[in-house]
Formats: sequence, C-alpha cells, structure tokens
Amino acid sequence: MLKLFLNTTDSFLCNNLKSIFEKTEKSYKNKNIQIDLFKELKNLEFNSLVNTQGSHSNFEKYVKFKLKVLLGTFFVAIPLLSFVLITYLFNLEYSYAFALTFLVALLATMRMENIIHKYSQKRQDLKSCEIKNSHD
Repeated sequence: MLKLFLNTTDSFLCNNLKSIFEKTEKSYKNKNIQIDLFKELKNLEFNSLVNTQGSHSNFEKYVKFKLKVLLGTFFVAIPLLSFVLITYLFNLEYSYAFALTFLVALLATMRMENIIHKYSQKRQDLKSCEIKNSHD
C-alpha cells in the first residue's frame, strides 16, 4: 500500500516537473530567448528548490517558483485542510494537523529533490547525445 502511494506520488511529481520544465523551455523558444540548457539543468540539479543569493536566470526562477507552487498546493495546503478536518471530526488538538502537514511537506520535498536530480541527469545525458549526433 505504501509502495503504491509512493509510486503514485513520484509519478505525479515527475510528470509535473517534466511538464513545467518543457512548457518553460517551449515558452522561451517561442519568444526567441536563448537559454543554456546545460547550465539551467546543472543549476536546477545543484540547488533544486532553493534560491541562493547570486545570479539566477529568469528561467531557473520561474521553474523553481512553479515547483514550489505545486508542492505548496498539493503537499501543504490540501494535506493541512484534510488534517484539520480530521482533527476537528475526532476532536483532537490542531497541533497534530500542523505536525502531520509538516511531515508530509518534508517528505514530498525530499522526494522532489531526488526526482529533480534524476530528471536533470537524464536530460543532460539526452542533450549530450543529441549534440554528439548532430556533430557526426
């Protein structure tokens, strides 16, 4: 049961990451804005969800923003409302709802960081193969 839940969650996160990245990439191509895909993937892999001080591209900021909105909606807001409802129905302390929501958000963030790392590695490998094939 837990394995099915984790697989479903991973699939959801992976599909949304892929969609966000590809839509952003397509949007930049439609606007004729050049992006260095290797650099963007490296930055995304190195600092998957954290924006540190320094120069970040708008592409990176937008992708991270969309990922944070996704995580906030599906792994903070919805679980919090659900846990608050459960604590209300069973007449429990609301602090349990906040603690459980924090746990869900923490686990989802850890899963997302792993998925981002795998996705960026896979895209970098595919991109390097495309470049090698175009030079041949």
